[in-house]
Amino acid sequence: MRVFRALLLLICVAAIAGCATSYIVDTDYDQEYSFQNKMRFALKTPRQQIGIPQDLINQRVESSITRALTDRGYRQVEKDEADLLISYFFTTENRQEIIDYHDYWGYYGPYWHRPGYGMGIQRSYVHNYREGTLIIDIIDAETRTIKWRGATSTRLHHISPEEKDQLIKEVVTAILAKFPPLEI
Repeated sequence: MRVFRALLLLICVAAIAGCATSYIVDTDYDQEYSFQNKMRFALKTPRQQIGIPQDLINQRVESSITRALTDRGYRQVEKDEADLLISYFFTTENRQEIIDYHDYWGYYGPYWHRPGYGMGIQRSYVHNYREGTLIIDIIDAETRTIKWRGATSTRLHHISPEEKDQLIKEVVTAILAKFPPLEI
């Protein structure tokens, strides 16, 4: 009975872990810049982007960035007191995915790679979707130059406001998990 419970627990943990979303985060940074002792930040809200309703998204992104950085010991201050300025940009794009299915059946000779007879059907499906990309820039407040950039993309779905909050938190957390870069 104990073995059964342990096996059931292991299967549940594996199933839950399989449902976790992971994001591929692309980062770039100035290798000669030191992020040590740069613990004060200020947010820099981006200008209006054409075609994207921003107010609610800006609030979600800024709240998630602030939470992610303050949880790691950074302190939010006014722009004139900041060591780092945090800027972000997001965009959406229509994408298309084409999936081909090939179904074959029949006799193809004694080995599968030989000529024979049978029927085959090829089916193609076109799937249209929207992809969202979030880019977060870390800017040196003194020189006003980008010192670190992180970005990731994900498919967007029609979801509730609560699910949007969760999605943005996950994406921001995934990007900022790579900040600051490891000093060598």
